[in-house]
Parts: sequence; C-alpha cells; structure tokens
Amino acid sequence: MDSLKVLIVEDETVLAFGLKVQFDRWGFGRVEIADSGATALEVLRDWVPALLIVNLDLKDGLETARLIHDQHPVPMLLLSEWLEEAENRVRRLQSMNNYACLRKPCTVEELKLTVEHLLSLRLSEPA
Repeated sequence: MDSLKVLIVEDETVLAFGLKVQFDRWGFGRVEIADSGATALEVLRDWVPALLIVNLDLKDGLETARLIHDQHPVPMLLLSEWLEEAENRVRRLQSMNNYACLRKPCTVEELKLTVEHLLSLRLSEPA
C-alpha cells in the first residue's frame, strides 16, 4: 500500500491525526490532512489520492464531497456524527458513487473494513 495516497478532510485535530497515524501504520504512502473544504481543493491541485475521507459535518462538508467527486471520482469515506441524516443528504446528490458512510467515532475495525471495501471498488474498476 506504500503507493496509495489518502486525503483526510477533517477539522477535528485529534480525530484527523488519529486517522493519519492509523493510515501510516497500515503502510499508506502519503497521508495528508486538510482542515476545510477549501484547503482540500487546494491540495487536490497538486495530487489526487486513492481515497478521500471527508467529514460531512464540516460547514461545507457535503458540498466539498460533491465538488471533489465531480473532479476526481475516487472512493470516498464520509464521516458524520449524524449518520442517517448524512446518508440521506448524500443519496439526494444522485451523482456520487463509490462512497461509504461511517458514524463518528468509529472503531479501527470498522474503519479498516470500510477502507478495504472502498479500495477494492477502486481496484476493480475498468482502466
């Protein structure tokens, strides 16, 4: 996994760095943190990750997820403290695919299984 890149869009510093440490442990090649949607869009000008993690509870979280997906349709893990509401909001977009939602906080096991699933979708897509 040393070539896989992850962008974490999360404004909760402790959670963001906890996620970064976990992805580093799993051997991901590059893990960056953006604390806002605007910062994430800036980061994406320079490189495109294999996986995006976006906090939907950010002020611009859902819009950021949509904009990123429209520009770079890579697998996306969407985090929210209000999972059912978040899933309903994402479903209304209709344009997003290759995503999964998890309630914050989640366990390491939930995170790992979801990430593995999302990456398997990415790897099974036709070139």
